[in-house]
Amino acid sequence: MKRSLTTILIFYFFYGNCQTQKTINKLESNHQICLDKSENMDECSRRYYFQMDSLLSAVYEKTEKKLNLIQKLKLKKDQENWLLKRKKFESKQNKIFQKKIKSQEWGNDMYIIVYQNDAEFIRERIIRLLKLE
Repeated sequence: MKRSLTTILIFYFFYGNCQTQKTINKLESNHQICLDKSENMDECSRRYYFQMDSLLSAVYEKTEKKLNLIQKLKLKKDQENWLLKRKKFESKQNKIFQKKIKSQEWGNDMYIIVYQNDAEFIRERIIRLLKLE
C-alpha cells in the first residue's frame, strides 16, 4: 500500500477523538491480524508504521485548526521538540539494530520490532495531541 493511499484511508476514517481512537484500534487490530498470518511480517509492521505516521499528520492538522494563534505557536514549538525527540529515538533504534545485526544477535525479523517501536512512539504522540483538542 502506498503512503498516499494510506493517508487517504486515514483521513476517511478520521472524525473526532472518539473516531480517532477507533482508527488507532482498527490499525492495531489489522496489524495484529497481518502478523498472525506469519507471512511478510516485516511488511505488516512497516505498513503499520506508515499508517501511524499518516494518522499523526492528520491529527496534528486537525488539532492545529482548532487552536487560537498563541496556542498554535505553542503547538508548533511542541511539535518541533517532539520531532527532535523522534529523530533521536529513531537514530538510537537504528544504532541498536545495526549493532545487533552485525553481531548476528538479531536476524532480519528484527525489522518487525524496530517498525513497531517507531509506530508506538508515534502512537503516544497522537494520544497526546488528542488531549489538546
